[in-house]
Amino acid sequence: GTGGDYINFTAAVNDLVALGVCAPVTFNVLTGSGPFNEQIEIPQIIGASATNTITFNGNGETITYSTTGTGDNYIIRLNGADYITIDSLNVVTQSSTNNFAIQLTNDADFNTINNCNIDLSSALTSTSSTNAGIVVSGSLTSATTAGASGTNNTFTNNIISGNIIQDFYFYGTYLRSISNSVISNNDIHRMNRSSVSTFYGLYFITSGGRNLIEANQIHDAYTGIITASTSASYPIYHTGVDVAVGDENRVVNNLIYNINNNGTTYALYNSSSDGVHYYHNTISLDDPNATGGTTRGFYQITTASNIEFKNNIVSVTRGGTGSKHCIYFGSTTSTITSNNNVFYINAPAGTNNLGYYGGDQANLLAWQTASSGDANSVDDEPMFLNIL
Repeated sequence: GTGGDYINFTAAVNDLVALGVCAPVTFNVLTGSGPFNEQIEIPQIIGASATNTITFNGNGETITYSTTGTGDNYIIRLNGADYITIDSLNVVTQSSTNNFAIQLTNDADFNTINNCNIDLSSALTSTSSTNAGIVVSGSLTSATTAGASGTNNTFTNNIISGNIIQDFYFYGTYLRSISNSVISNNDIHRMNRSSVSTFYGLYFITSGGRNLIEANQIHDAYTGIITASTSASYPIYHTGVDVAVGDENRVVNNLIYNINNNGTTYALYNSSSDGVHYYHNTISLDDPNATGGTTRGFYQITTASNIEFKNNIVSVTRGGTGSKHCIYFGSTTSTITSNNNVFYINAPAGTNNLGYYGGDQANLLAWQTASSGDANSVDDEPMFLNIL
């Protein structure tokens, strides 16, 4: 900004591209110098490495841009760029469609997005699939296309506002073939959006290992709507994500609550995804006002191996019709180790069964007998307490 070495982000990036780096480089955005009305695309930078990192310290300033179509649909794009850190920057969209706030593509690896506020409130009423907060994709125009995207990227302590990941229409995150990434401490909800569809909080598809999904709060999927919704809800979803032993994906210490609708709800969903380990998660599917909807705390379908489900709490007291299970193994040929969990099912209506393995299992003893698992698990009310 004014008074600095560079007038804006574009000028700084132009020097990076022209000159490269031979040591760690930090660009400090001057406090009070924004907002910056521009878009930036960072390619692979000569000399960038694990030692020679490049950091943009936003100091809470704002970069914003009004996109006009698929040809300029981003504010920040890391196009093959490696070892870039973007820290403490507000990224704010202006258009109602064609908004990728931050996009990583073309093998953009070892990058970090930290403490950023990504605001898509300009697209709050849009139902278009062309809007996304942070995109790791193999396409310049689609958020969900496979291909050369990026690995070993870290996303921590991010608030995606308009998506704290907040008020999205369909996907909170859509992550295809990512590896060695951390998705942690995010607050994912739709408390303010009145137009909604299926709720996917964290969606993982097609390969990718050694990811840590930790300490995320996923909640209030339908709080912003006026009338009850019958859309389905999948707070954490894995499909076709197969990894070898030693490359497991870990889903740890996440909190799922207040999903609150009248549609199908599967809190933790695993379809044919080998090597996913679920530890210390808390699931509360306890909406007393629900009038219907199939309900499952942990759901696994289609044969998979090396799945672990340990030290989790699953409470299901949701109202309404529909079948309800704390734990559901749709395939008896999957290899799943389940133990040391707390299960509680006490819904006032519908069909209550603690588990499903080759058929409904009404209580813990029946579940243990059928599944040969959960020898040290208990069936008891968890007694959630708000200490604030």
